[in-house]
Amino acid sequence: MKKTDHEFKDIIAEILLIDPTSSHPKIHPARKEMKKGALQKQLDDMILKVEEAELDIDLAPYKEALVLLRKMRPATGEYDALLKEIVMAYHPNRYIKTPKKVQINPKVTLTAKNEGQ
Repeated sequence: MKKTDHEFKDIIAEILLIDPTSSHPKIHPARKEMKKGALQKQLDDMILKVEEAELDIDLAPYKEALVLLRKMRPATGEYDALLKEIVMAYHPNRYIKTPKKVQINPKVTLTAKNEGQ
């Protein structure tokens, strides 16, 4: 079975989301910039827990996602692009930089008239 890009992203998003079954899913704040190794560990742990519980769930897509994740090299920037794309899907304003309002305070100068008061 060949893993599609969409299935792969769904599996990664499942780990990043607070509640994947929610009608308005949100990515956990601490997971928005999750390292690749930590994500691999969570996916691996999830697979092991399901196997130990002997649940009737097809784990092949999850195992394939883990293999694809391990093949991503840091130098290529693939993982960072993947994470950014998933975060943008759930939090579109996360990476959009909006300029802050600049407020300039008037400079107060003391004159001889003001000093005596």
